[in-house]
Amino acid sequence: MSLVMFSLLISSIFILKTSLEALPEFNTSFNVSLGNTRVTIELDLQHMEYRFSQTNNATFFNEHIKTLDINGSELIITFENVINESSSEIKCGFNDSEHEIEISGCYVSIQSNQTNSIGNYSIGYKFKLAKNTRYVLSEHQIPLNIDETEQGLEFYINRINITFRCFTQMCVLINQSLVPLTKEMNDSFEIYPCVNDGRSYSNLTDPYLSMDFDTECVTKTVFWTFRNILIILLFFLCATHVISDRQNIYRCFTVCSTSQEKDGRCAVKSISISLI
Repeated sequence: MSLVMFSLLISSIFILKTSLEALPEFNTSFNVSLGNTRVTIELDLQHMEYRFSQTNNATFFNEHIKTLDINGSELIITFENVINESSSEIKCGFNDSEHEIEISGCYVSIQSNQTNSIGNYSIGYKFKLAKNTRYVLSEHQIPLNIDETEQGLEFYINRINITFRCFTQMCVLINQSLVPLTKEMNDSFEIYPCVNDGRSYSNLTDPYLSMDFDTECVTKTVFWTFRNILIILLFFLCATHVISDRQNIYRCFTVCSTSQEKDGRCAVKSISISLI
């Protein structure tokens, strides 16, 4: 009976895994390491618009993304529009803590064409991301106003997926503003999706549901899944041995959890397992 239940449980896990829909295809995809954390970033940027004056403005589209890279403790994104001779670079510092990534101290430099000077701006926003999460964001507008006028930067994002390795929960935001339209780019403002914005995570009931199904994730998941199944099985077997002897219930569970005793009414004679 226990073997049948065990087989059904394993089969259900793999059925759930194979029934997941495939990831959408993105024009731009990057695999980067933020400190000790591996992250996949899939980006479909509608456009980034820079407005300073009627003669000093520029627009960058998804195909103008030249690089997204990590250099030391800096995250660097560069844009280049060869036709308009415009370019832009975004540099941000990041901090890799145990449970989250913090991106802050961002600077933007933009040159709308070869005749205009380079504009340099600092961004006071702080971005936080949980390291056990896959972020799915679509149809977002992120304004970065230079001042109270209409001068500034604006990002229009069709879709962006930020996938941390071995994630166990998802944060899905569709057509929801991440930044108030009244904020200026040098204001101190923290963006932590699904934490400080009133939204909530979609929890995955089993790590097998992680899309990032690499060897390390599988190894960890298999270990914990089999460990939990064995614990349940051992306690079940213990209970069947002490139905007629209630005084030995405590001793039975001690034996089963430590596997120190191999004889007697409560011990499981055919199984000897040392739990970690």
